[in-house]
Amino acid sequence: MIVATAGHVDHGKTTLVQAMTGVDTDRLAEERRRGLTIDLGFAYANWLGQRWGFIDVPGHHRFIGNMLAGVAAIDVALLVVAADEGPMPQTREHLQILDLLGVDAAVIALTRCDLADTETTKRHRAATLSLLAESRFARAPIVPVCAPDGTGLDELRTALLAQSTSAVVRPGAGFRLAVDRSFSVSGAGAVVTGTAHAGQVQADDILTLIPGGEEVRVRGLRALDQQQDEGHAGERLALNLSGIHHGSIRRGQWLVTPALARPQIRFDARLRALPGVRLRSGQELHVHHGATHAMGRITLLDGTTEAPRVHLAVREPLGVIHGDRFILRDSRGQHTLAGGTVLDPDPPTRGRRRPERLAQLDALEQDALDAIVRASLACTPHALDLDALAWKVNAETATLAEFLPEAIADRQGGTILRDASAWHTLQNRIIVKLERFHADQPQLAGMGVDEVLAVLEPRPPAQVLRAALRDLIRDHRLARTATRFHLPEHRPRLDPADARQWERLRPHLAKQPRQPPVVHDLARELELEPEQLTILFGRISHTGALVRVARNRFLLPEAVTDLAALTTVVAAAGEGSFDARSYRDAAGIGRNLTIDLLEYFDRTGLTRRLGDRRRVVADPGEIFGNPSSRGG
Repeated sequence: MIVATAGHVDHGKTTLVQAMTGVDTDRLAEERRRGLTIDLGFAYANWLGQRWGFIDVPGHHRFIGNMLAGVAAIDVALLVVAADEGPMPQTREHLQILDLLGVDAAVIALTRCDLADTETTKRHRAATLSLLAESRFARAPIVPVCAPDGTGLDELRTALLAQSTSAVVRPGAGFRLAVDRSFSVSGAGAVVTGTAHAGQVQADDILTLIPGGEEVRVRGLRALDQQQDEGHAGERLALNLSGIHHGSIRRGQWLVTPALARPQIRFDARLRALPGVRLRSGQELHVHHGATHAMGRITLLDGTTEAPRVHLAVREPLGVIHGDRFILRDSRGQHTLAGGTVLDPDPPTRGRRRPERLAQLDALEQDALDAIVRASLACTPHALDLDALAWKVNAETATLAEFLPEAIADRQGGTILRDASAWHTLQNRIIVKLERFHADQPQLAGMGVDEVLAVLEPRPPAQVLRAALRDLIRDHRLARTATRFHLPEHRPRLDPADARQWERLRPHLAKQPRQPPVVHDLARELELEPEQLTILFGRISHTGALVRVARNRFLLPEAVTDLAALTTVVAAAGEGSFDARSYRDAAGIGRNLTIDLLEYFDRTGLTRRLGDRRRVVADPGEIFGNPSSRGG
């Protein structure tokens, strides 16, 4: 069980935790000098065979950011109210935050009872009950205590133990931990601590740090301050990491299973505003999520009620997934305004208010995974991408597939569920768009995936579109040249002058197809103007006979296909990822071309960069076609 304190400054939170656990959580010299909690403190205790972790948070309003980091994933709140002062401003704000975050259980400790007479204690208890009535904690027990002499501590422990059945169930296939501390231990190296939000972890697991993308290995771990073989969701964990210096890790980053390493700068959410707060589109706010925060702006999607759905764009990436809770505070960081629940961590950039999009958000607001899958299927216009949905809700694709109605299931690679009629409609619309494209621009080879997506309304997920294109190619209704899709009978033609030039130039690029000369070198060799040659190559690339991978680099399409396929070979040798050096050595090409090529693969969606390494996140054959033979 994880318990976090809450309450106004100087109401005795730290003293109470020390009385219950024997640990003074004020570890900083400045905290001890000032007698004021500034940062998070941690303590542990065993009661009746159960291990408890305590997070002591600051009560001063200047350190509200640290308080929010401490209560992001807890089971029980221990709200502390001084009997001689009663509820104060931070009592109210901390209570509002706990309520907005959806913390289900709380116990109220009425401290400093030795400093208040009976009448004063009775009055402040009544005021506390009145305050609780405004929240989800109206029935929370109130326990009078005096920490210095131990009065009421046994009763307080009993009240907390009674809440143990309220432990939060944190589902999730992948591991997620919000980092709140990073330090070095002599002889061990980097150690991070935090609360595990989902999944489990054990020694030798590979995790990814986000934002940033650095991959690390877990050397060992402690759960609730005890050496363990495994750590689980809902536990306070300390992870000893290899492959990184502790100084490179900061509070607010996440350690996650590599498949979840997709920090976002925008997401859609449901908000609940505090009474009297009126939110507006374009409003700049502090977004507190996990153990960090970022500035962001909201766009209202469906009105200005107290519980609107919104689109949030943040300045710095956040490691959000579906179901995560967060807090919004005003742009000056002085007042709490609302709390929110993430619905879609990867929303579309267009059509946010369209009925079909709002229907998708409705589906994501369902309470259970099976309901989410069925509702998502019911409102999808083409097909349901189970892989994408599995990432959003942190579940296994196979788990989601169990909820599919088999009577209408037609899966491609186990990830796409399709309704036959809607699927054929989508394919026919793709054909019509390409026919129009060829009629308008006959000199061009065809359209890329992004171009096809841009002209389709409603817009299907990219993975769904790729599956439709793959089926059309299989059925010989479409063809592909490099990354361009076109009708099988379409043949883009260069004008005669360009054709003669290309016939002369192509052999120079084919001599070393993996590493042809850059434009300037080739122009110098052939005594041509570099700018004119670049323009000519640009026209040729539009026909699909060349692929432009960088401003001054063009490769033959078969070479790009070959080099794309090589990424899977190098990634397999690197246990799932690779760096630029290993790819360069395997390809036998220069460093500059390696960087240009890998950045091109990132742009096309073949690879995703994670710090200094990359993972292959798509099938090279689906993007570039299949090579006649693989290099390397």
